[in-house]
Amino acid sequence: MSEEHYLELCENPVQFEHASSVNNVFFDEANKQVFAVRSGGATGVVVKGPDDKSSVAFRMDDKGEVKCIKFSIGNKILAVQRTSKSVVSSDQFRLDSSDLF
Repeated sequence: MSEEHYLELCENPVQFEHASSVNNVFFDEANKQVFAVRSGGATGVVVKGPDDKSSVAFRMDDKGEVKCIKFSIGNKILAVQRTSKSVVSSDQFRLDSSDLF
């Protein structure tokens, strides 16, 4: 980084697409992951963590606005909240080395 900065959070910042009308951004404190969820047609999800080993991209069916999204510890189960009254979890997004960037 330039010597003109006021605050440096880390040497290798996680970069992701900014929030907009078609892109929502979520942070998972437990796994230290940033989720960028692009809606419209199939929902594209890009997950980036503190290292390249925890980064992944996948698509899921567009079933409405995503209010919250997180992986379980170890990225074994994906939980997606679309309404204030329900959370859907699935292990169909189980990650293996072929899913990683």
